[in-house]
Formats: sequence, structure tokens, C-alpha cells
Amino acid sequence: MRTLKHMHLTTTAVLAALLAAPATAAPSDWDANADGGLSQTEFTDQFSQTGVFEDWDTDADGTLTEGEFSAGAYQSYDADRDGAWNDAEWDMAETDWSNDGFWYSDGYRYGYDTNNVYDRGAWDQDGDGTVLMNEFADGFAQAGVVDEWDTDGDAALSSEEFATGVFNRYDGNRDGMIDDPELLNVDNDMGEEGFWSS
Repeated sequence: MRTLKHMHLTTTAVLAALLAAPATAAPSDWDANADGGLSQTEFTDQFSQTGVFEDWDTDADGTLTEGEFSAGAYQSYDADRDGAWNDAEWDMAETDWSNDGFWYSDGYRYGYDTNNVYDRGAWDQDGDGTVLMNEFADGFAQAGVVDEWDTDGDAALSSEEFATGVFNRYDGNRDGMIDDPELLNVDNDMGEEGFWSS
């Protein structure tokens, strides 16, 4: 299941999941100082090595344009890789735009009219019942994620800006650490069937 939906779990559940995780470089292994959480430095250093940025940077110029970012996000939800979101894929994306979802930010939906942000009809511009990549790109641009993450204002994301933006989304309580239960969200999303897997 390719979703970024945040879950609220107990410490026991987090530890059980981490112990069951494969021995490959799971995000839980990124905790260099073994303090039980990931600092921004620990996360960004390791996330930058996952290859996600390079996969999404289709012109290999070292930055993600809004088009590259939205295409990468779109394709991560398009589990069957057919170029059109079916109902299940739309539901996964919709979950991540909802309250406590990955793309939701501090109670503010990037200036979207909250009555339309989850309205499939508003994204499905041609009314064919599927959300195509170009339709998603238009909606994603209006959401302002790239503008928010683009700290130097050059209209593109560097690898560091991208990794920092992702870190900030996982750090739901804004304490500067990804820890219980946030760490399990990272592990799930980085796993074989996770959102960030290629």
C-alpha cells in the first residue's frame, strides 16, 4: 500500500515493527547516536542517499522543479503505473491530504478552499473519473508545497530542501526529532511497498 497516512501507535508497537523490519538500511537504523529518534541531520543525511531525489529529478540538473516534484508524487500514488489514478489510488492520495495526512500542514491547507481540496471533481478536470498526471500537477501547484519547501526562493528544490521538507512533514509535533510514533511512519513509507520506494 503506497500511502503516507500517519498512524498513532504505542512504543511497544513501534519497537515490534522495527524488530520485524528487514536488516537493510531501514530508517530506524539511521539513528546514529542511538537516542531513539532521528534528528533533522540524521534524517536528511540518510534520506538524501535513498535515491528518491535523483529518481524524481528527471533532467538530472540537481534540482526538482514543481513539475518534477508533482510527477514524482503522482507516480508514487499510481501503484499500477497506468498513468491514471483509480479509486483506490485516489483514496490513498486523499488520505494524505486530509487532517493529519502527510501533505496537510499545521491546520492550513495551503490556501485551498477547504470545500474543494478533497473533491475529486475539482482535480479531475476532464470529468473522466480518473486523475491524470497533468490534472494532479495543476492541483499540486495550487497547494504550494514547493513554494513552502523552497527556502532559497529559486523556484526549485535542492536535495537538502527536499529532504528537509520531508523531515518537517514527518516531525508532526515540530520538536525537531522524528520519534515515536513518527518513526514508524518513516519506516512504513520507506519500505518495499512504501510511498518513497521506487
